[in-house]
Amino acid sequence: MDAFRSRSYTYFCVSLPDDVVIAMSNHTIKVAGILLALPLVSVPVLSAPTGGNVVSGTATIGVDPGDPNRTVIDQSSQNTAINWSSFNIANNESVLFNQPNVDAIALNRDFSGSPSQIFGSLDANGNVFIINTAGVLIGAGASINVGGLLLSDLDTSNADAENFDSIASQQNWSLPFSDRDLQAGGIEVLGSIQTTGQNGITMSGQYIYIEGDITSIGAANDPGGNINFLAGGSTVMVTDPNGLYGVEISGPVANLLPDHDLLFEIPDSASGASVLAVNGNIKIEVVYEAGLPIDPGSPGLDRPGIAFDVQSISSIGDGGQAITTISRAVRSPPSLSDDVIDEVDSTITEGLVEEPEETESTLLGDAPPSGKGSLDNIVESCVPKNRSDKDCIRQNAIKRYLGKLLIGGSLPD
Repeated sequence: MDAFRSRSYTYFCVSLPDDVVIAMSNHTIKVAGILLALPLVSVPVLSAPTGGNVVSGTATIGVDPGDPNRTVIDQSSQNTAINWSSFNIANNESVLFNQPNVDAIALNRDFSGSPSQIFGSLDANGNVFIINTAGVLIGAGASINVGGLLLSDLDTSNADAENFDSIASQQNWSLPFSDRDLQAGGIEVLGSIQTTGQNGITMSGQYIYIEGDITSIGAANDPGGNINFLAGGSTVMVTDPNGLYGVEISGPVANLLPDHDLLFEIPDSASGASVLAVNGNIKIEVVYEAGLPIDPGSPGLDRPGIAFDVQSISSIGDGGQAITTISRAVRSPPSLSDDVIDEVDSTITEGLVEEPEETESTLLGDAPPSGKGSLDNIVESCVPKNRSDKDCIRQNAIKRYLGKLLIGGSLPD
């Protein structure tokens, strides 16, 4: 019976026949900090990735003839996107990505509705992305050895996934990620992760918990090999001409997960935890909605939402720099109520009819300044490309509606 500790709670993992792994904590089931909303009498069985559907690029999914517990993905296109019914790896299982080169990317989206649980081994010569809005757990005993790794509880759009091979084949491409489930998620690492490619390791989501061993080995005199921990509600991945990608936070965490008031955490009890960048740098950044009851973080660090022992994180080699920690509270523009949105939607058809053809290129100058700068913070103006640009016209219709409300008094509650 193996035990692991998450903050002030202790959970016990019991190995049963057929590789059933459960975590017992009174009347609920938790895997470290990820809350699995399951009754104690109903426990899922960990299994290899199932229901793989290649939606972009070219790849084949099979089982190693010499090892029935080994799933093999042979990727022939430079980039591929695969939708999975579930992406789990039990402690006696392994998954291998055979990719064209070290810069290739395999985007994996888990649609199970439960956290991806990796307790076995994952190997790849290129970059592997694992996306699951319910969260990702790298369990104790797990081993990941890949060129580059992205773990996220934020999701891409279906359209971006289906066009991923084309998008990622362009120079200076970008890919947005957003939070589709505010009540679930989290990235937790209890096992071992090692990368050897220029893109290093990126973890992004609502909550990041480290209790394992994370190492990125970058090339000397190369800007890559970095480790990035990003807690935010939305992010965007961008690339440079050399194919080096980076992820930036574009929106704050809007909701704390149950029982969590930290956004990045390496607990004091995790004496074996280690984060090491060789010839690379480490960045920890959290951005959260102002007003959330965020933990003040480690004493002396002065970074709300961030807690770790400085001994557990190090960056060495030619790129070794002081660890960068950023904590920002932001206040998002007020959102419209459902009643207001319904009323705006009911006016869209009228707005489309009334919009004269000749004013399409002069929308920003149609009305004199109102003197109320706050309106631009709620809805920006937009210049339609043509009459079919309904999203832009709808945005302007919403702004005109809000302008009428401001002139008449104030915005609705």
